[in-house]
Amino acid sequence: MESVAGSVYTPLEGIEVEFRLEGRYVGSTIPDEIGTAVTDENGEANIAWTADYAGEYEVAAAVPPDDTALLSGARDKMKVTVLTASWEQPPVIIRASEAVKAGEALSLYGGGMEGADTSVWIEPLIGSTLPLTPSSQAMELTTEQREAEGGRFVRVVVPTSLDDGMYAVWAENTYGLSDPVAVNGADPRWLSDDEAFAGMEVRLFGRNLDAAEFGGTRQTQIRLVDTVSQNAEPASLSSVSAYALDFQVGSAPAGEYAVEVRNGSNVPWTRLKDETLTVVNAGANPDPLGLNVSWAKDFNWLQVRDIRVDYGASGDGVANDTAAIQAAIDDIADDGGGVLYFPAGTYRYTGLKMRAGVVLQGEDPDTAILHYTGSGGAMIGSKGDGITEGRSGFADLKWTLDENGLASKVNLFVLGHPWNTPNQTAGRFFVYRSIVDFPLDNPMIGPSGIIGAKEDVLFLDNEITGYEAGIYSPNVERRATLRNNRFDVAEGNIVNIGAKRMIIEGNHGTGHLIPGVTEGGNFRGIKFGIGSRGWNAEQIYMASNTIEGVGSAFNDGETLLMESPGSNFADGEIVAATADTATLGIDYADPARSWNEQWNIVIVDGKGLGQMRSIAGYEDHVATVDEPWTIVPDRTSKFSVLRMGRDVVVADNLTLNSRGGIQVYHNTYDAVIADNVSENTQGISIWARDTSTSSPQAELFHPSEAQYADRRVAAIGDDLGRHQRGAGGIRQSCGRCRRIRSGIQGQRRRSRGIGGRVHAEGRRCGDTHRFPHAVLVDGQGRAGHFAGRKQHRQLGCRHSVVSRRRCEFSKG
Repeated sequence: MESVAGSVYTPLEGIEVEFRLEGRYVGSTIPDEIGTAVTDENGEANIAWTADYAGEYEVAAAVPPDDTALLSGARDKMKVTVLTASWEQPPVIIRASEAVKAGEALSLYGGGMEGADTSVWIEPLIGSTLPLTPSSQAMELTTEQREAEGGRFVRVVVPTSLDDGMYAVWAENTYGLSDPVAVNGADPRWLSDDEAFAGMEVRLFGRNLDAAEFGGTRQTQIRLVDTVSQNAEPASLSSVSAYALDFQVGSAPAGEYAVEVRNGSNVPWTRLKDETLTVVNAGANPDPLGLNVSWAKDFNWLQVRDIRVDYGASGDGVANDTAAIQAAIDDIADDGGGVLYFPAGTYRYTGLKMRAGVVLQGEDPDTAILHYTGSGGAMIGSKGDGITEGRSGFADLKWTLDENGLASKVNLFVLGHPWNTPNQTAGRFFVYRSIVDFPLDNPMIGPSGIIGAKEDVLFLDNEITGYEAGIYSPNVERRATLRNNRFDVAEGNIVNIGAKRMIIEGNHGTGHLIPGVTEGGNFRGIKFGIGSRGWNAEQIYMASNTIEGVGSAFNDGETLLMESPGSNFADGEIVAATADTATLGIDYADPARSWNEQWNIVIVDGKGLGQMRSIAGYEDHVATVDEPWTIVPDRTSKFSVLRMGRDVVVADNLTLNSRGGIQVYHNTYDAVIADNVSENTQGISIWARDTSTSSPQAELFHPSEAQYADRRVAAIGDDLGRHQRGAGGIRQSCGRCRRIRSGIQGQRRRSRGIGGRVHAEGRRCGDTHRFPHAVLVDGQGRAGHFAGRKQHRQLGCRHSVVSRRRCEFSKG
């Protein structure tokens, strides 16, 4: 520093100069204080500063005014650029394409693959271990496509000289070889249950479970490895597909087991990560109904009470049996739980409250009828330990109601915890092989299943009919299964549920527009939503469902919907990171939400693109993640903090004659949408959301950044017929019924051909199609039923009124 007198400059010695940092995120995430220094005899102040954060900054030096010394203040700035470290290591592969055949493209995603000298090595994977380095038989592949700046992906073609099967693959740059990846290796993800007993089937979900998917021979094997002795116990497979397999534990003794699977006889085993299966001794006949869940053993099936013999209920359809039924429920619960048996008859009631350990079971769902005569609210609720513990079930019953006495909307099951209860403890609810027969044209009929539970909800083999009688249970946190149910609704969602580990399979849902009642209907098909419930919907299997006739001019009518309202929290840039932390420069955070909630962090741009981790802790802009980063982000990285639907499979579904289609509304990670058939719907739509200055929301995957989309998202259809490529995407033609199987399209598509779901001569397609409901799609793409009532019934439709346009629902 210097003082100026005329044109004479005199250095100022002993003046304290304060240095501060200025720039983006400085003062919030990045400290602004650098320090102070005192000028020397030359008027210079020097300070040593180590930059902890890369980026563009300014360093400001300032001296305050000194009235005593008659010195004015001074301030100046200089620009500083702190560079990110360059990539000086071998490539790192985060992910590889799945189910790749010889001659097809193989994509590797990660980092360090930008150089022109980047190469890929491949060889068949044979043997029990993944080789660390390529053998002399490995082939070096020519790069077909790569990211020149960033090096986050490289694309090659698998040589046609190789047989279809598993491959060991490496990427190489100037610094060396990456770790190997097993392409097409079995990839187990999660189990349907964490316990099993002899005779019970367990389901394993994952990817690449069937080598036939990528041209190989089906040779899938599974085994259980004792976590103590490490002895392997064989397990018996009963079914195998690309994404799921069913097995029994066989003779494995009680204990804790790791689960291992492989898709060939001479390839490495892959162990299910972070999860084990506990085999238990459940005693004789622990699951007499065949629910096929481990918690069936938690009911006292040996104690059976007859509602007529033991509690004096009438069942004549005239007397009010409410008091007798409620007394029986309480008595059985107080006596250790058991089954309350309903012989054939009609039992009138005005409302019941379930207790823990009680199962209501009828003689037959056609003859054991519970007839509601109350005025509204919950027909079947919970009380006491029925709320806190749950453990309630219903089987082989028919549920009907008297419409004349309704003063407000009714719901059949309102079980477990009230809406949005934190720290839920209830679980183990089931509804099995029952019939809900409510009017389709009465708006007083609300959702039939509203359940608040920590875990374990099962709807199996039911027929549910009613105006808004779908399942509405977004407050189930873990393990919800809806399988082989039939739904007929005129309003609302057929299914709306959000949980970790959901199996939604083999259901048939139909929406009905009732003249004079629901022309402006607001209904959808199957939806899993996450949103404000406070947890992630993850590990979802939606397969072999049929959804038809949903939507109207007032609603998109999505047939299968993945949606996450209220699930975006924060976005910005990574300022710095370590192996298991990220220091966040926050551009936006929802002021109504808290870091104490359950959140994921996703890298949406820059180094480490595509990685997602759960946030295990947060303090002062530093997020600690639940597992180390595969590639540590840096100052080039952008992030979003949000809840995600992740590890999702949507496969082999049939969607028909609906306003919308299969819809993915952002916040979905690592999803496969494959082998679905869509007729007269909008096909498949995948949406993204970006930051908007007018409506600040978390920045999600841009279309240009969706580099991890599986190839099968666009390749809808199986190996029937021949591929046809056109403006509508990848399509397939069924050689037996000449039906076009559509790929991704933005516009409504009408079917071609004469044989939509039933051949013109009235025969069903063979086993390659699964069509439980008879519908004809004519040459103009119009959907309707055959006009002849006799033929209509022969083809399996249970409705009595037939029109050319649609089957107006009324039972006959």
